[in-house]
Amino acid sequence: MMPLTRLRWISFGHWEADESGAMNDWLEAASEAQVAVGTMGCMLSVNDLAVRPPKPLEDEESLDLGGKRVRYLATPHVPHGWDAGVLFEETSKTLFCGDLFTRTGRYEAISEDDPIAPAQHLARFRRGGA
Repeated sequence: MMPLTRLRWISFGHWEADESGAMNDWLEAASEAQVAVGTMGCMLSVNDLAVRPPKPLEDEESLDLGGKRVRYLATPHVPHGWDAGVLFEETSKTLFCGDLFTRTGRYEAISEDDPIAPAQHLARFRRGGA
């Protein structure tokens, strides 16, 4: 936990009211914070909706969080929407990917399926790899 006065960045993978609808509430509560989302997300929605100008992130751009670094990876239409993207925290190798591995219906929370390999394949394909 940290005081809201120290919060610098607010981010999300793509614009949807259920995922980013509280953006301006956070901006009001954390007067030094700025929204950091992909360039496409800024153009499509955040520039018009945020009470302060956002920081557009280019594909592969990193943000220093003070001891941790997150890299923005544009993933258009994955999971959905032109503005989709994920954040990868490089130190702990944690992928922040809202909606990416969503399943509907009644399933146990535990799976033996590998969600990472298909996502890595898609990322390589998107970047022109095999």
